[in-house]
Amino acid sequence: MIAPWRQMESHERVRELTRGWPLVVPSLTIVGALLLVAVVPLVTTLPVLPDLAFALLIAWRLYRPDMVAPWAGLPLGIVADILTGQPVGVSATVWPLALLALAIIEPRFPLRDQRMDWALAAAAIILGKLIAYKLLALVNLPLPFAPVLTGMICTVLFFPIMARLAAWTERQWLAVD
Repeated sequence: MIAPWRQMESHERVRELTRGWPLVVPSLTIVGALLLVAVVPLVTTLPVLPDLAFALLIAWRLYRPDMVAPWAGLPLGIVADILTGQPVGVSATVWPLALLALAIIEPRFPLRDQRMDWALAAAAIILGKLIAYKLLALVNLPLPFAPVLTGMICTVLFFPIMARLAAWTERQWLAVD
């Protein structure tokens, strides 16, 4: 704090209260994507829909690694498991692993373009979905592979849209004064 609360002007109080806001924005957009999928009345018994929140998490990690720490995948994964109805621990395992893998691989490619980011995201999405597929088989919830493959492909194809959403959110909500 700059000064005691009573001595601050109103604009100083607002600035003090919203100082940590930029760190919350990526998590709020990811939870919003989870809620969108949970609220939209698309009923399927197989995982053929794209995992928009996972793609958005990877987009935030690739474009703003300073705002999404690798440990943030654990609480967001738990929220994803609860909202999507998966056994708790599937996304909570996959999401931090994907973020850790990106944190390790990303510094090796300092000069990346959109195609390279899409390739990194595709690798993370495919490996993450395969790990989730195996974890679900471990807890006696085996799924046929064809719908899982369809969900993987849809998620990879939706990644550029989620990347644009992350960039738009950054421009709108995190603009520097």
